[in-house]
Amino acid sequence: PNGPFGAKEVGEGAIMPTIPAIPNALYAATGVRFEKLPVSAERVLAALKGEKLPDEANLGPGFCKPRPPEK
Repeated sequence: PNGPFGAKEVGEGAIMPTIPAIPNALYAATGVRFEKLPVSAERVLAALKGEKLPDEANLGPGFCKPRPPEK
């Protein structure tokens, strides 16, 4: 629930950075960028085998893809 003026509860703010941190940690460990959620064990294994990952959910507007190099 939201508090006065739409503020979030105290405990909700701390979990927000966790959501992108997990796919970023997997990228650092495997070299595979996970752009869809949820990141399940099956999807990690498929990515490590080089298989195409199924589309599930978009990471949303808070996720920024790296910009391609300018020519």
